[in-house]
Amino acid sequence: MINWLNLFANSLSIFAVSFALAILSYANWEAQEKETKFKDILRQPSKQTYLNIVGFLAFSGMIITADRVGEKIIWATVMLFFLIRLSIMSLSIWKK
Repeated sequence: MINWLNLFANSLSIFAVSFALAILSYANWEAQEKETKFKDILRQPSKQTYLNIVGFLAFSGMIITADRVGEKIIWATVMLFFLIRLSIMSLSIWKK
């Protein structure tokens, strides 16, 4: 029988990782077009926001599929890191 929760969680993680790869690929192309450094492009708030969303989604999927409590705590800690970064960036955008 298909475990739909694990299928959803793994799909979420795979989607997040593929989205991260797309963001990095686009940033690399943009850096070449603008003749700037790759890290300068990645420091842009829009790229940071997308990468924080990706981190949140990827680790959310990992929490769902984790079996041990310790493993869930570790993934939840990392996920909360991305959520906090996303919240801080959202607040700074709203203040402008």
